[in-house]
Amino acid sequence: MLDVYQRLYKLTLGMAMEFGDEAWEERVVVQLHRSAKVQPVAPDGDPGVRELWQRNYWELHGQLLSGCNSPLMLQLLGDIGFRVERYVNLFAELAHDAGRDVGVEHRAIVEAALARDKPRAIALIGEYFASAQPMRDSIHQALDRAETRPARRRNVAAI
Repeated sequence: MLDVYQRLYKLTLGMAMEFGDEAWEERVVVQLHRSAKVQPVAPDGDPGVRELWQRNYWELHGQLLSGCNSPLMLQLLGDIGFRVERYVNLFAELAHDAGRDVGVEHRAIVEAALARDKPRAIALIGEYFASAQPMRDSIHQALDRAETRPARRRNVAAI
């Protein structure tokens, strides 16, 4: 699922750089500014504040990709992306992400995209996804541990 998401993301970003207009550029810059004001939350931090950060994160990526002018691509990415985010929220060891400066990463991606430097923007997105690998590994480990536990029986009468 993640591989499909990353491929679709790169394709959609390329389309956004090709088809995005000045209004798209303005939306991206405004959302980058807004998201820079919201600091990432420590893994054991306030869940409400973490949700605010996640919302800003999604809005920045949504605006960045919106220039593709394809509602279908955006819907596909959203559907897969929300599934990925669900796994992150349920199973990820968020401490792996604590050392990243996502704001700097976002700024570099946005600058490359707005400069219409497709090779650089795609490379930066690749690095962005790769730097989250330890967190993804923690999800796989958590799921592997869950699969080795004996299945719990459900009380059918209570359902």
